[in-house]
Amino acid sequence: MNKELEHSFVTQLEENQNIVHKICRLYTNDSDAHNDLFQEITIQLWRAYPKFRGDSKFSTWMYRVALNTAITLYRKSKRSIKTQDYEGVSFKISSE
Repeated sequence: MNKELEHSFVTQLEENQNIVHKICRLYTNDSDAHNDLFQEITIQLWRAYPKFRGDSKFSTWMYRVALNTAITLYRKSKRSIKTQDYEGVSFKISSE
């Protein structure tokens, strides 16, 4: 990406970052997850920016990219198997 395009992207991201933060708040429940999602959305926006045609307002396009990214990551997290360490937990086995 050339410097002009990069500057344009950074400027528009700064002007509209509240949109991304709002989506992050809706799809996360702690600050670490919020920051991770914000970073992932920013990466997706950066990758897609050269393809932005301007058919809609930048904020509308940004919202859709951010929302689609959040939904995709949410679905992936629901599919992953969550395990718990049982170290230190005692089990009582009864003999019947």
